[in-house]
Amino acid sequence: MLSLQNNPFPQIKTDRLLLRQLRDEDSELLFEFRSDPKVMQYVGRPCPKKIEEITELIALINRGIEQNETLFWGIELRSSSSSLDNDLADPLKPGFCGSIGFWRVNPEARRAEIGYLLGAKYWGQRIMSEALWAVVNYGFTSLRLSGIHAEIDPRNDASARLLQRLRFKRDADDGEIFFPRDDGTNGHFYTLLASQWKLEGKETPSSEGQELPE
Repeated sequence: MLSLQNNPFPQIKTDRLLLRQLRDEDSELLFEFRSDPKVMQYVGRPCPKKIEEITELIALINRGIEQNETLFWGIELRSSSSSLDNDLADPLKPGFCGSIGFWRVNPEARRAEIGYLLGAKYWGQRIMSEALWAVVNYGFTSLRLSGIHAEIDPRNDASARLLQRLRFKRDADDGEIFFPRDDGTNGHFYTLLASQWKLEGKETPSSEGQELPE
């Protein structure tokens, strides 16, 4: 049986990020992110109306972690924006900036779906590329998953490019292998197998840290 190895919770560090367990104090910023129509445009779920919805969401996620059903990290920027885009009008400060994790876990097949969300002001800094690489690598090397899936809105070109940089392949039977989105539409489904990850040599980060070439 697949164990998500959640006790103690597995923190992951990259060049610029700390991936750690979601906490109650993340509620305010996560509410801000999930209340932003730009961030939620392709999520297929309504924006929250009150912060209590986010507090309940974090509690639900952490209960799932305790029950070995899911494994979700909060993304925390460790470095200042001096290591990012120096031309930003509003420099980014270290702190909580998004979330990423595994859900819809199939223990028998050792497969899981990955999902992620990033605050809009952090877009364009390859933060999610760095976080996604780290979590996918953890899934294959530590959890010994056989495959990782992702479901995205067909219009979300940026997310498609992000997945394709890590060699995720779009599934031929789109819209039929998982579940309909909350807005009633079918998404595009991408898969990356452990055998392909090893074949591509992605266990080792590039010479530029956790980033992948375009």
